[in-house]
Order: sequence, then C-alpha cells, then structure tokens
Amino acid sequence: MISLNSLLADLRSGHDAVQIDGFILRRSGLTTYGTYIQALRELRSRRDTALTFFFEVEKLQIRLDELDHEIETCGENQFQLRRLKLERVEKRATLDLFGPALRDHYREFARFYAHAVTLRGKLGELTDARREQFEREFWLMRLKVRAASEVKTMGHVSGDTVELALSLPTDMRADLLRHIGLESSEPGCLVEWLQALAVPELKLPPVGEEDILHAQKLLGTGSSC
Repeated sequence: MISLNSLLADLRSGHDAVQIDGFILRRSGLTTYGTYIQALRELRSRRDTALTFFFEVEKLQIRLDELDHEIETCGENQFQLRRLKLERVEKRATLDLFGPALRDHYREFARFYAHAVTLRGKLGELTDARREQFEREFWLMRLKVRAASEVKTMGHVSGDTVELALSLPTDMRADLLRHIGLESSEPGCLVEWLQALAVPELKLPPVGEEDILHAQKLLGTGSSC
C-alpha cells in the first residue's frame, strides 16, 4: 500500500514552469523590460515567503527538540506526558506541511532568479533615461495589446481604453491613437497585429537540485526542508 505522504509528495503547491514562464511572466511582461520587472516582483515575493516559511520550520524543529527533552524528563505526571506527546505529534504534522511548501518556494525562487539574471543581461545597465524609455515602451505595448484584444473579442475598442490613451503624455497618446485608429477603417489590422505579436521568449531548463541549493545560499537559509 502506498502511504498518504508518498502520494502527497507528488503534489506541488506552487506554480509549474508553464505557469511561471507563460501566465506570470510573458502575459504580464509583454516586453523584455516588463518581463524583467515582473520577474523581480515575483522574486521578491518568493524571497519574503520563503524566509517566513524557513523561520517557521526552524522554530518548529527547535520546539520538537525541546519536546523530546521534556518528555524524557517529565517524570510521573501522566497528564503532562500525554499533553507533551500530543504537542509533539501536532508539531511534526505541521512540519510535514511546511517542509514541502518551503521547497516549492525555493524552486519558484530559483526559476524567477534565473529569468531575472537572463533578462537583465539582455537589457544592460538601467540608467534613469533607459528605464524611462523602457517604461514608455511597456505601457504603449500594454495598451496596444488591450485594444487589439478588445477588437478581437468585442469588435471594437472600449471606452475605458480610449480614456487610458487620452491620459497618456501627448507623444505617447498620438502613437497609441494611431494604432487604435486602424480599428475604425480596417478592423482586421489590430487582430493581425495581435496574432503576429512577438512576446519575449523565455527558455530555461527545469529547476534542479543544484538550483534549489543555490536559492538557499542566496537566501542565507541553508537546507532545512
């Protein structure tokens, strides 16, 4: 008979590579810069959660060591002994929950870190001037994709998208309105543009044990999962 823990070990609580690369980074990023910034957001989130989980695991392990000692030295008080043993069972069960979750966060951290390093290499140094240019390109791309998606699904650009376009700086607004203007005379053009859109490719090998160990080193947590 296969144990419950053995079955549940096959379940990952986090995101898989397809979700990370496609639904989180490429979908939100659209441009190389946008994808890089999204990778940094995810990296920071995984760092914060992994550290929280790590400290919880460490505290649970310390308490388990204390409980082992307290049980050994409890004496004849059977009620106290039962309480200590029950707490030990509870702490071990909680540790079994935190351990795999922490490992999943290490795995996700490692993948977002690898993407961030690769994307930063493509972008080069982020001076204030280059950052501003990248941000303008990102928001133009985001609104162009939004407009094209609306034409594809609704047959026209929504009023909200037009309002967003009008709130942009004059030069950005002109570029976007020219793009949206295709919709009035040639509705198919925006859809064709959307279909031909080249979102940055993200190709990485699967996260391995060395990547997880490197993530632990970067976080300063060692191996506690």
